[in-house]
Amino acid sequence: MKLSRALRYPLAEEDWPRTMGIGTVLEALTVLIVPQLILQGYYIRVMRRTVAGDDEPPSFEEWKPLVVDGTKATLLLGIYKLIPVTAVFVYFLPEFIAVLSSGALTEILWTLFIAAVTYGILFAAFGYLAAAGLVAFAESGQMRAAFSPRLGRVLVSPAYAKAYVQVLAIAAAAMGLKFVIALIPGVNLLLVVLVPFLVKYVWVVWARLWAAAYADVLAPDTRQSNRQVGTATSITADGHDSIE
Repeated sequence: MKLSRALRYPLAEEDWPRTMGIGTVLEALTVLIVPQLILQGYYIRVMRRTVAGDDEPPSFEEWKPLVVDGTKATLLLGIYKLIPVTAVFVYFLPEFIAVLSSGALTEILWTLFIAAVTYGILFAAFGYLAAAGLVAFAESGQMRAAFSPRLGRVLVSPAYAKAYVQVLAIAAAAMGLKFVIALIPGVNLLLVVLVPFLVKYVWVVWARLWAAAYADVLAPDTRQSNRQVGTATSITADGHDSIE
């Protein structure tokens, strides 16, 4: 998907000021659990609609399914984050205890540095996998789909790699914009509203890019499977797939 199309996507809805307004308020309240779950569910809904071929962003309707999907997505992200944490902890803890007992400051700092670098690499790798896993969950509604072997085709595809690079570029641009505005006296007061608006906007674009790349690789298989079993898939008001 062209980056320009993805950037226009959050505003491609007739009632986009209401949708973005609700999302901005929810983002400002993400210190609370429920608003965070609602937003996670909304991003899953964006992914689901994108894979289904719908080019219009969803609105905030049918709130209960958003909370349910958001809870499941949060659990999946927790699992993906736990893997690199556990790996680094198990591998480096014995070594860290050994160098700590020796009292050698240089070795202690070096061990901590290597552990931090290893964690960063693993976190990035599992983040790359987690995004595809969330789209797989959005498509099927099944949490186990986030760990399906078929995701391997997505992860090695040029389309998904391109989408991930675009995501990183958008993140860098958003951080740069925030930094510039923070330096402008008076204008920096707008960050109170701008930051949650920007975060919500960026996450919608990210969800769109990941899902579009996923669809480029695997959606043809899904459509073929649906034709073979004689089913028709439609999007309901709550953003879930229904089989007719």
